[in-house]
Amino acid sequence: MSPAHFQSQLQQAVTHHRAGRLQEAAVVYRRLMPAAPRHFDVWNLAGLVAYQQHRLDDAIKWLSKAHALNPGHAGWWYNFGLTLSFVGRSAEALACHERALAAEAKFASGHFGRGQALLELHRVDESIAAFDAGLALEPGRHEARSHRLLALHALDGISREDLLAEHIAYGRAVGRPSARTWAHSTEPERRLKVAILSPDLREHSCAYFIEPLLRHLDRDAFELYLYHDHFREDETTARLRTLASVWRNFAAQPGDTVETVIRADAPDILIDLAGHTGTASEYRR
Repeated sequence: MSPAHFQSQLQQAVTHHRAGRLQEAAVVYRRLMPAAPRHFDVWNLAGLVAYQQHRLDDAIKWLSKAHALNPGHAGWWYNFGLTLSFVGRSAEALACHERALAAEAKFASGHFGRGQALLELHRVDESIAAFDAGLALEPGRHEARSHRLLALHALDGISREDLLAEHIAYGRAVGRPSARTWAHSTEPERRLKVAILSPDLREHSCAYFIEPLLRHLDRDAFELYLYHDHFREDETTARLRTLASVWRNFAAQPGDTVETVIRADAPDILIDLAGHTGTASEYRR
């Protein structure tokens, strides 16, 4: 493969990746691996895609390969830390994020990852401080702000009034979305479209509670749209899919893309079952 063709293919993969087309990006990254066995970005980004697709064995393998090529890269430590958190190795994940910050002190993602790992380890005060440090560097990172708000719910001694004030501050920081009209039908006798957005339409406590309600929903009155927001799908997912008139998986999709699809579906009622506990994507504003 010529250098020019290699760069063209790598750019194609990155474009797919940024647009949320993870499977297309993964195919191109894998195609480039034999041609560039010592190219850090190929292995690092391929590992990141594998993590986002919940292919954790591949993620660990490919991120480890990237690390051997550039052990001081802050972004690598962050990506590997996220992957370790996903497999329950929170203490090792924390060490990765601290290595990221040692490599780049003003790396906002390092503070964000560190905050997540500390929260998983039930070190709530330190977790909130880590989120604060990251937000001081990157105030517009609302995903970190959302995780911080979740952590405050586990903070000993916080009053209801202070917690309410934090929620109000979050809303002000995120800002109001611009007012837009929805293309709803005004037909009075039609079924209402009810849409549910959740990363937990799988083996999860949320699904255990919601499945009986959905199974007994009056299909003559309601049309059910289920929006899953997670790469993990299992037997519970398969059962829930059979209950939906429309099923979509938005995992890793850009917020603008998700909003466009939901607006085209035009649900009458949209229910977010995750809030600050799930994937804090931009479209959850």
